[in-house]
Amino acid sequence: VLYLNKDDARRCVQETNQQEMFGRVLKSSIANDNGRSVEFIRRKNYPDKSFCYECGETGHLSYKCDRNLLGERNPPPKKVRKKKAKEKVAEEEEDEIDNDDDCETLSVAIAMEQTKYESLDDKKIEVVPRKRIKRSNYFSDEEESD
Repeated sequence: VLYLNKDDARRCVQETNQQEMFGRVLKSSIANDNGRSVEFIRRKNYPDKSFCYECGETGHLSYKCDRNLLGERNPPPKKVRKKKAKEKVAEEEEDEIDNDDDCETLSVAIAMEQTKYESLDDKKIEVVPRKRIKRSNYFSDEEESD
């Protein structure tokens, strides 16, 4: 369980450690912080930004609210999402497919699949058989000495 307040976490550990529940004894302790706890704190989604979600008044947001428990602070910067190379390639392929007007017909779809299948046949990979090692049928309880 992830607690935002250290006192709440300590209180929970003290109350639940060595408690019996469902015929089993529970053990609870505070884990060492690995620095990743921020990843697991879920952010609340506030789609309407016309009023403060802390006090309900208009004219300011919760970051600038006097009733905010964390005090006045600056909002975090928006994350810039980077597109991966795979996504760019997929978008280009979609653009190519979208440009074809008659791609929607069944006959064109069958023809496209047939060309894909034929191109795979041309690119056959030669498989080299592996060497097989024959196991000896002789069994001995004694250690082998070579």
